[in-house]
Amino acid sequence: DGTITISTGTVDANDTFDATGGFVTFTDAGNLNLFSTVTDLGTLSTTKGTVTYDGVNQTVFSDAYYNLTAGNSSGTKTLGGTVTVANDLVINAGVTIDVSSSDDYSISVGGALENNGTFSAQDGMVTFNGSDNQIFTPGSSSYYNITLNNAGDDKLLTIAGDLEIDHDLTLTDGTLDLDTNDPAISIAGDLAIADGAVWTKGSGTATFDGVTQFMSDANNTPNNLGDALINSTQMTVTTDATFTSVQISLGGKNILNTGKTLAISGALTIAGELEMADGSVVDAGGDVTVSGTLDMDGSSRLKMEENLSFNGTMEASNTSRIDLDGFSLQTISGSTTPGFNSLFCSSSATVFNLTATINDTLDAGGEDFTISNGKTLTMETGSVTVLSGGTWTRDGTLILSSDSKVLYTTSNQSTMDGLTYSNVEHDGGTLSQGGAFTVDIFTNTSGNFVASEDITASGIVWTAGSVNGTPSQPWDIGEDGIDINGGIFVATSDTFTVAGDWDIFLPGAGTFISGTGTVIFDGTAPQSITSADQEFYSIQNSNTTAPVSIEDKFKINASGTLTIDENATFATAGNEFNDNDGTITNKGTFQIHGDETFSTGNLSIPGFTEVIDPAGCTITTDIGGLEDVEFNSSG
Repeated sequence: DGTITISTGTVDANDTFDATGGFVTFTDAGNLNLFSTVTDLGTLSTTKGTVTYDGVNQTVFSDAYYNLTAGNSSGTKTLGGTVTVANDLVINAGVTIDVSSSDDYSISVGGALENNGTFSAQDGMVTFNGSDNQIFTPGSSSYYNITLNNAGDDKLLTIAGDLEIDHDLTLTDGTLDLDTNDPAISIAGDLAIADGAVWTKGSGTATFDGVTQFMSDANNTPNNLGDALINSTQMTVTTDATFTSVQISLGGKNILNTGKTLAISGALTIAGELEMADGSVVDAGGDVTVSGTLDMDGSSRLKMEENLSFNGTMEASNTSRIDLDGFSLQTISGSTTPGFNSLFCSSSATVFNLTATINDTLDAGGEDFTISNGKTLTMETGSVTVLSGGTWTRDGTLILSSDSKVLYTTSNQSTMDGLTYSNVEHDGGTLSQGGAFTVDIFTNTSGNFVASEDITASGIVWTAGSVNGTPSQPWDIGEDGIDINGGIFVATSDTFTVAGDWDIFLPGAGTFISGTGTVIFDGTAPQSITSADQEFYSIQNSNTTAPVSIEDKFKINASGTLTIDENATFATAGNEFNDNDGTITNKGTFQIHGDETFSTGNLSIPGFTEVIDPAGCTITTDIGGLEDVEFNSSG
């Protein structure tokens, strides 16, 4: 119960040491060597001096030390309780510190931890809680839990060698310095970085190799964790995170939580599985290589500035997308046949060097786009291909599935030659024909269309803009017919066949310029003509199986001709008819109600005329002559 005062000398205690009720006071850098059992250290100085356990197998008394050394050259020093070291903890070569397999005691270190021997971590915790720079020399041992809680301003915990952590690494405060010595670090548990804590990356790899792990960084701007290798059975990133590069190994799985961003300045390699939750973003500045599984849920988004090599499995939700946003040529290649949902190319030319399907949207971003020789790009049913400039080179094959759409927008462009389209919409700029144009539905929403080649379409919807040039090639329009809702629609002067209805609706009807050509109605089902009081030059009815009926006032040009082929029926259906004293050639049936207005006032109808008004009628005096008439109220 007395006092031992040690200045710069050394006190050797070669037998049991018991300072119960006493004081062990260091006034300078002296030493207390303990060879045997320590019963009590009394009140021990924690601002100076070094306590060394220099026996063989000893229990380290639970106390607060200034400097603590596990001495001698052999033996095990087992913690008898929680140990606090205000300054340095040193483990000599050949010596083991064991935190106790039964109690897993913790150690806190305020200075350096220098492990030249063995640290038996069990399930214990090592906390670095100094207020100045600290150095951690891990040696060849692994550690269970490590916490950095250095309260000093901008103070470092410098890792002097490779570090293996069997459980959690928690950065509460301070800076983990991996840059000075470039060690590798492996973590089998969770990595948690508090707001304000700093991870300074080196050139070593951070490996995550546990079973179920979580990673979080509470900083508004996440730390760059450097190069990472994901060997985890399941690694979940719960906050925004930043890496230099990421490799997900075969058998490894990385989950990016809902709405979180994983920023990677370099390459992303997926040999295992990357699962991206709804709203998450992976932004890679380098190449992305997939030989495992890329699982994109909800509205997740993968962005990359370099190339995509895809030789794995794609699981893409119907709202996910991949963005190629680099500033130089980007290539998509691979040996598998993935199904992407949407692909957006925004800043540079793209080479598509694999066979794949896009289910929703392909936007080439106004840049050049090449499909490589021997490869096939299939745009799935309901998909949209957006072209806003650039040159498309189809060395391979582009397949546009039924009900897919190609949208030409923004700038002046030409249609692709030798391609059978499903639907095409033109919305902005001037669209020219690069060759014969075969399409299901062609919709002109805005901008002008230069018609200079053959057109084969199931239907045309004209909403705005003009047909430019002097159309003089055959147009063959199918059963979806013609809808003119705005703009200026100029007819070809060559053969113009329509198998569906002709609709110009009021109000806001477009303008039809008929030129000097003939519109031939050649469908097989009933057809109607709604012309909004706009004039055709000539019309030919070649529908021999069902009537062609007018739905409003109908006019042909004074120099034009209404031709009704044999077995065809042209029906006024009670609507006004104006031939402008043009020519009527009737080899079929001219069907009237009989009391319509015939604007010339003295119309002579050649051939066979059928009067079918089921309510009965009084023949109008506008009719000047009929050749062959049948009254048939049943129609």
